[in-house]
Amino acid sequence: MSDEKVHITAERPLVIIMQGGAMLAAFGAGVLYELAERGIFPHTIASASAGIPTAAYYAARQHEDMRAVWTKDLRGNFVNVFNLLFGKPIFNIQHVLHEVLRKRNPLSVESLARSQTRLVIPLYNYQKGGTELRTNKDENFLEHVWSLLHVSLIVHPEHILYGTPFEQYIDGALDPFALYKEDFFPDNARVLVIWNESKFGMHPLKYIGQKLFIWLQLRGAPEGMVRALYKRDTMISEGVKAYEEFCIRRKPIVVQPNSSSLSELFTLLSNGGPALEGLFEHGRSKGRAVAEDLL
Repeated sequence: MSDEKVHITAERPLVIIMQGGAMLAAFGAGVLYELAERGIFPHTIASASAGIPTAAYYAARQHEDMRAVWTKDLRGNFVNVFNLLFGKPIFNIQHVLHEVLRKRNPLSVESLARSQTRLVIPLYNYQKGGTELRTNKDENFLEHVWSLLHVSLIVHPEHILYGTPFEQYIDGALDPFALYKEDFFPDNARVLVIWNESKFGMHPLKYIGQKLFIWLQLRGAPEGMVRALYKRDTMISEGVKAYEEFCIRRKPIVVQPNSSSLSELFTLLSNGGPALEGLFEHGRSKGRAVAEDLL
């Protein structure tokens, strides 16, 4: 047993559920960094999309590498906003997985598999139309870990792993409230919810952004993927109700940024490093307050 202040075997184990949100996930990374600095590690952490690599570093006890990723390495050829207009991927997933996660700040998948913290990865099966959960405790995790990380980030048909056992999976954040509908952690757990945006329902900016993405980014996408994206506004509306019921039932600690929107996301995409560092530091300030509640 390590000297962690929140133990896996605590009377009330800690569970963290964290939103993804592309570049907005820098906020959640800042929160997790502060928890790790204080030796706070949970029984379970679940996230989606951009939150998955962040949660993986945290569960593997590599919070300094996580910090380096968000404050130094997600720059350069990672993002190309102009690709939106041409139907090409905005985010360079191969750059993230191979250059950032494997070369610059190597994620120890062995440490992740051995970790006392269970990492829960939601994947959306667009062929069957539902969310499936994978974890670092699955028997074949080490064999498939990089494929799991890849498909957890998929938002464009060019990134689908055609011809593999993971061909039917895309980003689990397609249903951003799926984790609040699943029973995947102990009944007596304390729950910390980290949102990376202040307005997580289907507001007008999100609706417009979603429609633009469908029109400009899904050319040649499998029918099931397109169908799932068209249903996303309904999934979000239903998901908000599920989340509200979850909060009544589980009474989580909830941490959110002071403000966020799609316009802020575009600022992050265009401004790069300085904006990401600012959002990461904002998360750290929120994380310090949350740590006091947990200890």
